[in-house]
Amino acid sequence: MFGVFRHLKGFFRERRLTYMLSFAAIAVDYLMQLVVPWVVGYVTDLITQGTLNRQNFRLSMVIMLVTSLISYGATFFWSYQAYSNANILVRNTRVNMLSKFLRQSPLFYSKHTNATLLTRTMSDVESLETFAGYGIMCLVDSTVYPLTIIIMMGFLTSWPLTLVSIIPILLILPIYLVMSKKIYRLYDEQQESYEALYSQVLENMSAVRLTRAYRMELKVEADFNKAVQNTYEKTMSVSRLDALFAPINRLFSSLALVTALTYGGYLMGQNVITLGNLVSFTIYLGFLVWPMLAFGDFVNFTQQASASMERIQELLGYKEEFSYSEDRPIYPGHGDLHASDYSFRYPDAAEPALADLNFSIDAGKTLGIVGKTGAGKSTLVRQLMHLYPQGLLAEGDLKLGGQPVEDWEVKSLRNCVGYVPQDHFLFSDTIAENVRFGDPEATDDEVSEALDFADFWKDLTYLSDGIETMVGEKGVTLSGGQKQRLAIARAVLRDP
Repeated sequence: MFGVFRHLKGFFRERRLTYMLSFAAIAVDYLMQLVVPWVVGYVTDLITQGTLNRQNFRLSMVIMLVTSLISYGATFFWSYQAYSNANILVRNTRVNMLSKFLRQSPLFYSKHTNATLLTRTMSDVESLETFAGYGIMCLVDSTVYPLTIIIMMGFLTSWPLTLVSIIPILLILPIYLVMSKKIYRLYDEQQESYEALYSQVLENMSAVRLTRAYRMELKVEADFNKAVQNTYEKTMSVSRLDALFAPINRLFSSLALVTALTYGGYLMGQNVITLGNLVSFTIYLGFLVWPMLAFGDFVNFTQQASASMERIQELLGYKEEFSYSEDRPIYPGHGDLHASDYSFRYPDAAEPALADLNFSIDAGKTLGIVGKTGAGKSTLVRQLMHLYPQGLLAEGDLKLGGQPVEDWEVKSLRNCVGYVPQDHFLFSDTIAENVRFGDPEATDDEVSEALDFADFWKDLTYLSDGIETMVGEKGVTLSGGQKQRLAIARAVLRDP
């Protein structure tokens, strides 16, 4: 249950000053809130004794007003600090996750779908946000606050009355702990259903043209409805269990109030406490309702955050297949390329994609590679960019500039490569910015030259805004040939 604290201890340590200030503000808020019931009881006793006058009434009202204003200021301060910390945690976690994603090889993406990465980056991180803000507040409210209230009830009214009245409240704790174990499992299943749903949404949107062309709308809609229904059922399972916390809390709160009034009435009859004492006590007892709810919320959100943290750590803790260490030599470019008995096998593949390759290309020379589909042409190009870990999947030697490809510093190696993949991915931006992705610092003239080199310039006359025409998501507004030529222009712009 508390595994999330272990994973986030570094963050809490870094933000300890703001959390300490928040806790101090919460303590001030508690003290101010506890003054009001005492004043109410004091005024009640003055009324029953017939000693209430204008002076002590005004003093009581001033005390209540001042404490309320201080409580308001303290509440604003700690809530602002707590939720600011939660937002910082969200930002840092998402930045770390994207940084991790950008360093991964294709093996990582073969094991984790886009829907998995999206769900964990968005939904699971939001669970951490709720825990780090509202959840931490509930932790304090369900521990320090009730203890303070109980101490006030015992010293200002009666310890026997206090101990008897809190018995129903203590019975809630084991019930909540049993429910928390089930919440963890149900919430994890709910998040997995979201992953399946998001995966289907992404596929349906990407393949919408193909779906229409093959008249498969009804099947796609039926499959999507099944995924939605599964997510609905998993979500409702979590919601039903979550909905039990409030009525359980109200039930035992009512039992505590009945116990307090019954035993308190007896103590009044014995002249142990006054009416004002009993009024103050019932108000204090009412204050314990929120800590009980807060404890339920804390258990709930901690379990959800723990489940989400495990899913996030699965990604952040993924062992990278190769290192981006800058200690490796920088590839200068213009090197010879040699392959000697080189073979490569994709993970889980039965047969190697490349087998016993032997060739030699001097710097400045050109080699054209031809072959049937699946012969390994694209695979060979990927090996030159060191996209896959050589030691795990390859045999033989593939050397560039006299050294094995894997010995060069990865970023410097890829900076020297102009790559035009078969899937010509274009961003939802202008044509100019899609080309400039190859070199963000390129001038307008350089972009124009790259477009002209790729034979795209003539296409601009047919586009509404020329080079500033917006390209739809993944280049949906362009033809296959236009996408290819834009991808060529982007590669050429890098002058690899």
